[in-house]
Amino acid sequence: MTEAPRSAPAAATRGSAVNLLFLFASLAVVFVAGALLKGDGISKEAAVIDSVCAHLLANTTEGRQALVGSIWWPPLPVLLSLPFTWLIGSRAVPMGPLIVAGLCSAGSLILLRQAGRDWRLHGVTMLGVFGLLMAPSFLSMTLGGSRGAVVVLFVLLTAISLARWIEKRELSALVMLGLGCGLLTLSSAEMLPWMMLVIGLVLLDQVTTRASAHKKEAVVLLALLPAAYAIGLWVLMNWLVMGDGLYFLNSLMHWPLKLGAVAEGPEVGAVALACTGCCVVAIIVAALRRRKAGALLALLGVGVVALAAVFRSAGIQWASSTVMVNAVPLTVVAVGYALQGLGRGARWIGAGGTLVLLLAAGSVTSGAAAGNATEGLNAVTTERDMWLPRIERHVLARSKFSKVFVCGYEGFAFIRGNPTDLFVNSLDFNFNQAKKDYAGHELYILLRKPVGRDAMESIYVRFDDIFTLGGISTLYDGDWGDWRLFQIVHAPSAEPLL
Repeated sequence: MTEAPRSAPAAATRGSAVNLLFLFASLAVVFVAGALLKGDGISKEAAVIDSVCAHLLANTTEGRQALVGSIWWPPLPVLLSLPFTWLIGSRAVPMGPLIVAGLCSAGSLILLRQAGRDWRLHGVTMLGVFGLLMAPSFLSMTLGGSRGAVVVLFVLLTAISLARWIEKRELSALVMLGLGCGLLTLSSAEMLPWMMLVIGLVLLDQVTTRASAHKKEAVVLLALLPAAYAIGLWVLMNWLVMGDGLYFLNSLMHWPLKLGAVAEGPEVGAVALACTGCCVVAIIVAALRRRKAGALLALLGVGVVALAAVFRSAGIQWASSTVMVNAVPLTVVAVGYALQGLGRGARWIGAGGTLVLLLAAGSVTSGAAAGNATEGLNAVTTERDMWLPRIERHVLARSKFSKVFVCGYEGFAFIRGNPTDLFVNSLDFNFNQAKKDYAGHELYILLRKPVGRDAMESIYVRFDDIFTLGGISTLYDGDWGDWRLFQIVHAPSAEPLL
């Protein structure tokens, strides 16, 4: 009789964990099923990631280079998809990335639900979850298998851990904060400036906190070391695979020359206005009530909007989209911590106003989000079915001994699932080495029009005008939609290996 009271808390904890696990699994299944039913919203990113996973499972050099070779295509989303691709295989529908996106989005909602325990706002928590689910950018990236779902999970983990560290000074929260920063480093280069803002807020908090110098040093190290380790690991992998530890940073040196300014569009403007307004109000409320956690999280929400605006004004639209998907979840979390401790009526008014603004912004962006679906897997499949057989017939009509090197990450989606060995993916293309390795073959390179992220590919970084003017070792052969074919000439060259 005396053991029952002692075992009851443990049984309740186990029951809560089981319920939470069931909720997580159910949400993930719903997301994956929704992606399969919707179909036309699957992203091109998912196709690229799935193809890279297939190459890694086949142990190809191209797969290893694609894993680590570009700061715009970080390795962690690929590594997370790899086990599922191994179990299921690379199919017409990229199941690995879809499953990862579903699991990460389910994890994001679970994190938001658990944060509600800190707020003690059960009804408000459900409103926040509903608001997040209604965000078109969140849904499109979740159902599309984009790495944006992975980024949202680690952003929320980092932000909520920061709030818990500020409020409770729990060591576990600091550890999770560092872990979130480290995982985010390997998931999204676009969010690195935001992550540096998080580290800056940790440093500011330590400056304004009374503690011994040794304790402050320990806090800073725990917050910084995982991110520093992640960057060091990425550098090491580049050194081992690419022969240059900083190879993945090459495109950063050239993007200002490649991209022009792009005017702010209504899609970013509507979401930015709603999230910024809510975060500013949250900062005021939190400051008046001396809720440091709410004020800092609202500042992080404003930081996301500002970072997205900087990327978009510089013409890096894909980076702006990856960043902006985090604005709504951060706004929800910031408002929750800012409203903590207020009366019931004030909480519901604040949560209701936030929800109305987020839904209004969502109604404006829904049309743009639907339009972006045409740039997904269906567009890639249509483009491949239209041009790939024609290019194959065109090349083989000249010689049965031919090779076509498809350059860039987009090439992984373009020739994904192609059964022939005519087409070869290539990221770090070397003209002279290709001539030596395939002596006696007719060699070609296939390049995609350098627009947006495609302009950051290695071939355009090394040869600025190759798509427009060709190169010393190439002859223009023809255009196939957005792809341009060049024949590689076999004349002897005194130039070094390029």
